[in-house]
Amino acid sequence: MIINGETKKKSFDGTKEIRLAPKTLSGIRGLLRKDISNTLIEFSAYFRELCSKSLRMSDLERLENSIALTLCKLERIFPPTFFDIMVHLSIHLATEAKIAGPVQYIWMYPFERYLRTLKSYVRNNARPEGSIAEGIIAQECNSKIEQLAISDWNRATMCVLKNCEEVSPYVREHIEEVQSKYDSDVELRHEEQFLGWFQAKIAEMFDNQDKTVSQELLGLARGPNKRVNKYTGYLINGFRFHTKEHKKFLKTQNSGVFVQGDDGLTNKKYYGLILDIIEL
Repeated sequence: MIINGETKKKSFDGTKEIRLAPKTLSGIRGLLRKDISNTLIEFSAYFRELCSKSLRMSDLERLENSIALTLCKLERIFPPTFFDIMVHLSIHLATEAKIAGPVQYIWMYPFERYLRTLKSYVRNNARPEGSIAEGIIAQECNSKIEQLAISDWNRATMCVLKNCEEVSPYVREHIEEVQSKYDSDVELRHEEQFLGWFQAKIAEMFDNQDKTVSQELLGLARGPNKRVNKYTGYLINGFRFHTKEHKKFLKTQNSGVFVQGDDGLTNKKYYGLILDIIEL
């Protein structure tokens, strides 16, 4: 390495420099005695080299010879109760890697940890398979958020707006406007264009300080919030409703509902069960 005196810059002259390897950093240095910390570092380095992606036979033979001495050092530090079968198993791991190859293809620790997770799902020892199946389903439901398509979101919003008396005049106004522009597919165009038209119209009226625009109407025009509160029961006009999930633990049945349908020419009657009670 050559250093220029004027520019203070270094340049490589082709000579080879030999330096010592950097020391392994550890949080236990300075906290424990040197003999204890060095022994623990040796034991950790054994597993670090053994779990590397590529293995050499020379390194495995060195590890096979050094682990016996490392375990003897550990026996001088820890009491006999510390040395169970898992600690003594480490003396065979290097020999096993020489025969079977890299440990990531032969060790069962990841599968054993997953089996421990499955065992934690068991609540009924008489039916362990059913408990594990329900636990996996619950975990998948919690880890994945159901995404509604834009069409489903708009369809649900339209269903709410059509059942609000405040929005009825604007629905009729938009249908008349669509009929004046198009001769066919009036209902389809109304379903597709009403949300944007209604939001723009109410926003314009609000900016012009139109007194007919109430806070409820402004909230309906802005659309529903994607984060809502859910309830298991609802009391309105002296009637009590519960969700289907909640009624499983009750003798009374308050989850059935009746809705008068509006599908154009005929008004059909629809019967169903309440799955969710959502605050809009």
